[in-house]
Amino acid sequence: MSAQTTVYADDFENGLGNWTTSGQWGTATSYVYNGSYSLADSPSGLYQNNLTSTCTLDSVMDLIAALDANVYMRVKYDIENGFDYCYLEMSPNNGSTWTTLYTFNGQNNLNTWTNLEVSAGGMVGNSSVKLRLRWYSDAGFQAYGIYIDSLRIVSDTTDNAPPLIVHEPDPHFEGQSDTNYREVTITDISGVASATLTYTVDNGPQNVLNPIDTNGDVFTFAIPPQDAGAWVDYFISAVDSSAQQNAANSQIYQYIAGNYIKHDNGTVSFVQSFSSSGGFTGAANRITLDGQSTLVTALIRNYTDINNPNDSIEIHIWSDNNGNPGTDLITPFNVFPEANLLEPQRMTRIDLRDYEAQLDSLQGSIFVGFLVPQGTAWICETTGANGRG
Repeated sequence: MSAQTTVYADDFENGLGNWTTSGQWGTATSYVYNGSYSLADSPSGLYQNNLTSTCTLDSVMDLIAALDANVYMRVKYDIENGFDYCYLEMSPNNGSTWTTLYTFNGQNNLNTWTNLEVSAGGMVGNSSVKLRLRWYSDAGFQAYGIYIDSLRIVSDTTDNAPPLIVHEPDPHFEGQSDTNYREVTITDISGVASATLTYTVDNGPQNVLNPIDTNGDVFTFAIPPQDAGAWVDYFISAVDSSAQQNAANSQIYQYIAGNYIKHDNGTVSFVQSFSSSGGFTGAANRITLDGQSTLVTALIRNYTDINNPNDSIEIHIWSDNNGNPGTDLITPFNVFPEANLLEPQRMTRIDLRDYEAQLDSLQGSIFVGFLVPQGTAWICETTGANGRG
């Protein structure tokens, strides 16, 4: 039989005496599910810009004998979409390392309390488990943040939790020209009975791989070399060794095969509009190539939000004319930005493989960029040279 135990519960009616906080964290009265108080990252109103803060439960939880655990809470939030975040994290080793179990992001979610259940099965079997909420905001827009009430952490004597799959791929579709090795951490108290990686190339048939190496909870997969410019999608599946055979699939990850030239530091500092009607009408980025190269894909980091939709951009590859864009190396063509409300900073992938004859054996510097033929388009900006030629 299954037996559940409430390991910790807090309705925040007695303050934050059991928590260690930094930044603006405190109790709020503006949004409450039960009683008179809730937990909030910014209880007085709008959250601050450029803030990283934590709210860490002081209690160390002993889940050594548990086979499953879950975190329950009521939650509301108003967090700038795609830029600011709150993370629910747990640590199996008294805070030495932390694993993100849930990410809160999105605006205008203050009308209804969400009854949230988050699996913490990856933490069981450990005697020094910690929980925290980690806040991050950038330099731009401010909103009202997150409100949490009726928090509970519950353990179980039956393993009903799927394996915890943790994978951190290279960002922005970065891949390699040879074998792409992918390390994945898969954790389950009952052990992992099987783990596979499934991938497709250019939306073709599925291919299933077994790991080439296993070291504790770390599984290594080897995706075979693909032609430069190939778009590869993959996900990881795992089944545990419990009687329930709990199974999990990761999200879908993506990369583009080939040698990757990066002119982005990963941090969005600003966003900029480009318009066909005046102001900035386009942009060109100079790339200095190392030896003879064939350009097969370009990436442009667009931006959008509910108030700033995009129109199409016209893609150009220019020669270098004494440090300025010269003649077009290909016939320009239009692409609609991939940025969307769920991924407002998403890179737009520009497939150039049809232009291989014109973009083969390039040397020295070229310019990659765009014009806005009609309407407006938004682009993310980063600070610094970031390897630009």
